[in-house]
Amino acid sequence: MPARAFSLVGLGFVMPKSNITMTMIEQTRNDQFHIAGYSAAVGGGVEADFLKRYFVRGAYKFGYVNLPDVKTSARGDKASQSFTYNELLMLIGVRFLKFLISLVNPFIF
Repeated sequence: MPARAFSLVGLGFVMPKSNITMTMIEQTRNDQFHIAGYSAAVGGGVEADFLKRYFVRGAYKFGYVNLPDVKTSARGDKASQSFTYNELLMLIGVRFLKFLISLVNPFIF
């Protein structure tokens, strides 16, 4: 069962679509996509193969999101928020392309 470790690093823009209708105060909504902030994340994990086509994977990721410009109405109102998150991933999978090709021609792999 060969295993390998991997790392994850990510940085990107967050473009939400605020679909908010405030009928109590008769505001029209602003639900257009726009850059409201950024997100950054780091993580790592381990993946192990078994039975040629199958694998198990475990990973952990920690991230931070900062949204200083979330549009809430058509008249220019906005909100802001920032938060951190933790993500734990555990899965069992199949390498589908190899599996599919081996069904067609089992002598390739």
